[in-house]
Amino acid sequence: MAPTTCSPSFAETFTQHPRGLWVLAVTEIWERFSFYGVRALLVLYLTSGALDHDRFKDVAGARVVYFFFGRPANEVEVYALASAINEWYSGMAFVTPLFGGWMADRWLGIQNTCILGGLMMTLAHFCMAFDYFFLIGLSLLVLGNGAFKPTISAQLSHLYDDPEIAPLREGAFALYYMAINFGALLAPLACGYLQEYVSFHAGFGAAGVGMVFGLIIYVAQLHHLPKEKGHLPKNGGFSKAHASETDLSKPQASDVDLKQVTAHRRDAASKEIQIRDAFDPKYGPGSPLERGEAPPDHWDDPQCKLPPGMEKLAPGTLSKDPKGKHGSQEIHWPADGRWPMRRMLALSAICALVLPYWVCWEQMANMVPLYYETSVERTVLGRTIPAAALQCISPIFTIIFLPFFSARWARQAKSGTEQSTAVKLTIGAAFDSLGWLVFALTADPTRVSDPLHGKYKCSLLWPIFGNLLYTIGHIHVGPVGLSLVTRCAPPGSQSLAVGLWFLFGGFSGPLAGWFGALYALWTPAWFFGGLAAIAMANAAVLLALTNCLERIARGHEAF
Repeated sequence: MAPTTCSPSFAETFTQHPRGLWVLAVTEIWERFSFYGVRALLVLYLTSGALDHDRFKDVAGARVVYFFFGRPANEVEVYALASAINEWYSGMAFVTPLFGGWMADRWLGIQNTCILGGLMMTLAHFCMAFDYFFLIGLSLLVLGNGAFKPTISAQLSHLYDDPEIAPLREGAFALYYMAINFGALLAPLACGYLQEYVSFHAGFGAAGVGMVFGLIIYVAQLHHLPKEKGHLPKNGGFSKAHASETDLSKPQASDVDLKQVTAHRRDAASKEIQIRDAFDPKYGPGSPLERGEAPPDHWDDPQCKLPPGMEKLAPGTLSKDPKGKHGSQEIHWPADGRWPMRRMLALSAICALVLPYWVCWEQMANMVPLYYETSVERTVLGRTIPAAALQCISPIFTIIFLPFFSARWARQAKSGTEQSTAVKLTIGAAFDSLGWLVFALTADPTRVSDPLHGKYKCSLLWPIFGNLLYTIGHIHVGPVGLSLVTRCAPPGSQSLAVGLWFLFGGFSGPLAGWFGALYALWTPAWFFGGLAAIAMANAAVLLALTNCLERIARGHEAF
């Protein structure tokens, strides 16, 4: 079988990927159209009169909101409540993937959980078409997102379980992330203009149509996707360019029973322990071999060799990093497929380090739309652009620049010069800080007495430039983080690992809601300056700690 490598050519980079990548990407475009359609409108809807007591008191669940957040008595408190609801919704949409990942890995399976999540989100949008069911719809969106998001990301990771195309994994997540941004681009434009010229509920309904399209595409193309953890489709899911190099007459990893692999591995290890315990401390009690983490030279022994075709699926063998740029050349897992606690805690710590970044990132769909509405000159060629539609600026830049970074990382991976995860995350937080600094320096610094209705409006070019810097930063955090957590998780727990990544993003929701409430009390310059300071401090912490923690998460250093 000829090895598959990542070509430096941009076009060839696309054709090397499995077909399943494009199925998941197109599905995600429409699912993100649904999600970002709601995000683009939510805070604007809540501050447009939806939280007025005479109107909100009749909404199902209003008493629960009043119980936790109180009833707003003035405009500043309305903005604070809108920020809190918006960010609790966003935060819970990050937290629920942890439970969705667990449900997929341990109970329903990846595909069934993904379909369940899509159905729940579709129902949610129908609920949001009516004021009375609005909060119920938000709740269903959160639950559906929790089932859908980790499973679709995990399926993408499983497409690259074959070590021969594993180097393409990070580039695949970058391309997948570009698909997310196509949905994020279309949603604010379509839903924003429907909101501006028809109604908010028309915008929410359009987001629901997108979810229906995504679900139909996913179900129709299931045969191109992994059926369960670590199993590739029968044709490997490869495009013609890759399939031509694959000899399907030979035993494939997808035809092997994972239990047979584990049993064979455990029996071989047991025999070796009995023989070597008394002679070599390297193989004695507490050794890597006893824990099912034997060093590579051990698995070269004939007694421990797996039958042909079984190596690729074996827990305890490898996730390859041929050039060793991400901490080690191989990742070994215990033979029983368990996830050692110290490695799970290290990965959790990395996710926690990114938490301040998410707090800043959340403001783009929280207080920034209100800033666009009141403080940015939105008239272009005699027509006013809806504030919600301006949220498409960042997705546009992502679509432009993400293919460049994806191809660049692929070339670097091939040559062994790729930047470490720590460097990428640091670059992301630093550029995020620069983006917020642009917002701070170009905002009206004098709006104190009337923080919500200042007369000064900055040129639209400055927010566009700030979005450019912010987007370059996000490219270095979003897809890189998703790739990291799936790479550092054992084969049977990748959905759970994705959920862990989103869990810490969810923790940022309440914090972002609290910080967003300060927008009505501070000047915009101070508000955005605070975000810039938080992001720059986060960059320094990421640079100092991420590399060490990643090595621990991969099992090559101890606490």
